Amino acid sequence: MLRIQNLVLPPEGTPEQLKTQAAKVLGVRPDKILGFTPVRQSIDARKKADVHWVMTVDVSLEKEDAVLKRVKSHNVKKRPPQKPYTFPVVTRESTLSPVVVGTGPAGLFAGLCLARAGLRPVRPYSYRQGRRQPYTNPFRGWGLWSHRW
Repeated sequence: MLRIQNLVLPPEGTPEQLKTQAAKVLGVRPDKILGFTPVRQSIDARKKADVHWVMTVDVSLEKEDAVLKRVKSHNVKKRPPQKPYTFPVVTRESTLSPVVVGTGPAGLFAGLCLARAGLRPVRPYSYRQGRRQPYTNPFRGWGLWSHRW
């Protein structure tokens, strides 16, 4: 598979336009493309008059090595091998519980990952209306936090 980066499409672009654009960059006819998969897409709205999609696409062809040698664009490369992410092994020696500050998306995800790793994360108290009140735990009963608040 070949990976093509920085393909530009209008906001109302179709998959056929994407396939045609990829074929143009590779210097082949669109019917020679066996399959393509969008990997990333983002909207470039830096200029108000020129809003467009910027996409990265994986394309499969016959004789990919020959096409790769012929293409002069630095945006076309062999697709790197995909490795699944594995969380690091916990080699913790401290007896103290890790503290998670904040219950936004990052804080909740950090607490979840720590709990799955066998640690017992703690959420500190918060101050509301001028007096110290315990934090209301949204995960009560789920076994994710060390203290029942």
